[in-house]
Amino acid sequence: MQPDNPEILSEARAAEFLGKQPRTLANWRALRKGPPFVKIGRTAAYRRAAVLTWIEGQERSCAPAEPTTAARPTRRSQRRARGK
Repeated sequence: MQPDNPEILSEARAAEFLGKQPRTLANWRALRKGPPFVKIGRTAAYRRAAVLTWIEGQERSCAPAEPTTAARPTRRSQRRARGK
């Protein structure tokens, strides 16, 4: 990996870019979460474009897209309703 290649981020640089610890990225890789990565030998690296695309995919709306339905009753509330 070329250290001066701005298109490839080391794990440390990707973590800094995302505001996370490198260990978090390692955990995400183990859980198959987080941005896509490439292995260069034994080293994990991240393409800057892939990280940016992943960030865009994480965008969430504050308002629900559809009206929510009433929550299903829990077993505890069902027992209370039966008087147990």
